[in-house]
Amino acid sequence: MFSYRCVLSLVVAMAAVFAVVSSGADSTEAGVTNTATPIIARLKLGESRDPLFDMHGNANQDLQSLMVLRFSATNDVMHGIDRMEDESRLAWVRAALFGVLGFVKDPASIEWLSEKRRSDVENFYRDYLPTWKGRLDGFGGWEWLTGRDRWIAFWLEALHEERSPNRRIGLLCVLSQFDDASVVSFFSARRVEATDPKEVLLVEGYLDAHGLPANGERVAWAVGALRRSPKNNDFLISMAHGLRHEAFVPFLVGVSDKSERYSYPPYYAAERDLQAITFECNLHGKAAWESWYAAHGKEGRTGWTRSAIDTFRTELAQSPKEAAQRFDKLVYCWNEIALLPFVEDELAPHAEFHSAIAGWINLTYSDFDRERLRPLAERIGADGHIEDWSRRLLQERGYVSGQRKDTWAEAVERANSRL
Repeated sequence: MFSYRCVLSLVVAMAAVFAVVSSGADSTEAGVTNTATPIIARLKLGESRDPLFDMHGNANQDLQSLMVLRFSATNDVMHGIDRMEDESRLAWVRAALFGVLGFVKDPASIEWLSEKRRSDVENFYRDYLPTWKGRLDGFGGWEWLTGRDRWIAFWLEALHEERSPNRRIGLLCVLSQFDDASVVSFFSARRVEATDPKEVLLVEGYLDAHGLPANGERVAWAVGALRRSPKNNDFLISMAHGLRHEAFVPFLVGVSDKSERYSYPPYYAAERDLQAITFECNLHGKAAWESWYAAHGKEGRTGWTRSAIDTFRTELAQSPKEAAQRFDKLVYCWNEIALLPFVEDELAPHAEFHSAIAGWINLTYSDFDRERLRPLAERIGADGHIEDWSRRLLQERGYVSGQRKDTWAEAVERANSRL
């Protein structure tokens, strides 16, 4: 799940355009011929960004056709990018083609990309790198990616050579989506070597997601260093979303009344993080949070967790049915893997909870935690009385039979069907 934790504020713009599904197969879909050259020629006729995407970030039909062609279009797309290098009026088309490469993820493009990373630095980091930061669950069990060892080596080499702190953060965000042993070892080594506070939080968050508890002192130091400047607020809020450490709470209380830009109705991301860290899922408003923190701040996350679970146990003992109805709402706040033992041992024995538990699994899921969740998911899936929507969630995660796998063409269509 760490990729979801990784700097959402730096990902939003391009992730909205090219996120969710990428390709890694070695052949094109049946019946699709290689028509990349005329497609690119048509794209060049447009003189602005507008024809390339709709308001939701879905690629237009020509771009989707290039995505469907997958690896067979790679050379034409790379050549198209090269030929447009000095045509400023086609900058948006060139950026879109970088996005197609990022969507498809053909290992054959690595050598060319290595050259672009050094010679076309701005476009590489602006147009290509963000297309790798849209996988909310990570690349651990993702079926489409091929050449993963080569890709990991590519990103590690880029990080080794990069000196810009901001670009290094972007590269770490990509690497944090892999759970391969080589990447875990890399992040373990960075725990000792990292000195930039943003990098410290990324490293501690990644390791925490992989069973190596975050170093509280380093987290507190990094949060303290970053909160001095408002320009770091979005970064801190995005990190707090996943690395649910008590060191974030004073900062989050201070910005809990700030809504996300352009959100309607207003969305208070810092408050949502506070709810998830403290388990105070129904607390709203800065004044209420300040009052709560004055009374309970010193209890720490261990105390907050124990209090929330003890309260719920009392409700469960009084009325399992009513407790199940409340848990159905709490899953949006309690969606973290640390609660797995409680859900398994104390909630799963009650059939009333099974449908809501399927929702909890879906919200808590990451490729990194896939196997940890499997016994509970299969146990719930064996219940013949769970609701249809909850069974579908388990099917979509691959825990229950009945899921039909998309073809690549269908995967492209799904990825470009945002509303």
